Amino acid sequence: MDKNTEIKLLNFIIENSTTGILITDNKGNVLIVNKRHAEITNCPSEILLGKNMQDLVLVGLLHKSSSIGVLKTGMPLVVEQTIQKGTRFEKEIMVKCMPIKDENNNITHVVNYLFDISEKTSLLNELKQEKANNLKFRLELEKYRDMSKESELPKLIYKSEVVTNLLEKAKKVAPTDLTVLITGESGTGKSLISKYIHACSNRRSNGFVAINCGAIPSNLVESELFGYEKGAFTGAKSTGKKGLFEYADGKTLFLDEVGELPFESQVKLLTVLQDGEFYRIGGTSPIKVDVRIIAATNSNLVEKIQNKQFRLDLFYRLNMISFAIPPLRERPEDIAPLVHHICSNLNTKLNLTKQFSETAIKQLQNCNLYGNVRELTNIIQSNMVFSTDDIIHHLEITNEFITFYPPKPKKTAIPTNKEVPSISKESQEKEDLINAIKYCNTTTELAQFLNISQPTVSRRLKKYNINLKHLKNKK
Repeated sequence: MDKNTEIKLLNFIIENSTTGILITDNKGNVLIVNKRHAEITNCPSEILLGKNMQDLVLVGLLHKSSSIGVLKTGMPLVVEQTIQKGTRFEKEIMVKCMPIKDENNNITHVVNYLFDISEKTSLLNELKQEKANNLKFRLELEKYRDMSKESELPKLIYKSEVVTNLLEKAKKVAPTDLTVLITGESGTGKSLISKYIHACSNRRSNGFVAINCGAIPSNLVESELFGYEKGAFTGAKSTGKKGLFEYADGKTLFLDEVGELPFESQVKLLTVLQDGEFYRIGGTSPIKVDVRIIAATNSNLVEKIQNKQFRLDLFYRLNMISFAIPPLRERPEDIAPLVHHICSNLNTKLNLTKQFSETAIKQLQNCNLYGNVRELTNIIQSNMVFSTDDIIHHLEITNEFITFYPPKPKKTAIPTNKEVPSISKESQEKEDLINAIKYCNTTTELAQFLNISQPTVSRRLKKYNINLKHLKNKK
């Protein structure tokens, strides 16, 4: 067989493989992409060909680049990733990366094999749910923890004024027993703030119960939160079962990811918050409970309300007191103490003596840490493990561990015409009012929805000549 025939045969095999294949050179430049790779990633091959993998990550076309990791380490790599489209998870994949080396053990190429494992993931999830149905409920598998040790103040590492002020407010709210809603991105420390409020409250010695609402299968939510009577449904325990609210009577209950509760189950939560009582599934007698609720979410609840995924009346009940935790990239002064704290803990855990220089810390402060403290921990951990120096001056931010985001573009100069920002602000105020009126009937409800005072609402309605009753009647 001549060389041309061999090349044609090899190209035919690659192009028609049922496995996604992408091949780069030793600098990470894409040489070959087959059609199966394009099908799995939903990214046409012509967009990738000739491009560098690191550049594709920086512009957002790829979420991670395992090829770069292989080129750095020289070792094969197998990772599982989630391909995203917009804000929705689209597909679970497994990537196997193999370095191709010459006779001098130098890497010449990297071959990426992509496998679509979405179906496997879906089947595993179904099996887990079935197991939860047939055995003990999901919360017993995860063990919704009664953490009486949470009576002690959690150790919070910070230096920023914004966190200092937030904790001062938390101390004032803690003894009141008012419902608290904590918002913020994943990894910002919402659960730590909830424990801080509990530890400053009058319930600190009674117990702290935490549950991730997003981890409960939707068909089990009501039985897990409110329990059931014996014989309430097929498979129910003959003795019936207490729900989480009964278990948390007299305690603090932390509902993490409350925005993930199914819409149809939210009315029962609203009833407990309003009346302090609920009915078990199949029950005829109300059960009274005394529970202090702290809820948290990284979802945009206003957006969920607009999309009919979250109840407006429940939002009012949860949002008696709200705390918004800013992301780490907006409080860079907290990064240095966090780095020292995480590094110290990892030195003890991994038996190392590593430190990070001011240059390395400044590099972290210039990163867009969209995973917040969790992402920061991953970067620190990987550099401590792979660095040969005791003092780390320059960070290796590899895509094996985190997603690296390019720096934000520099802001343009502020317009000299003072009227321009003013017009923009007024337009936004008017638009916010009109949108809020779709969900509110009174100026009091508008004030709660927009998180402003009722007199301010009245002034803005008059300012923009908006007739609340007229708009509601038109709808």
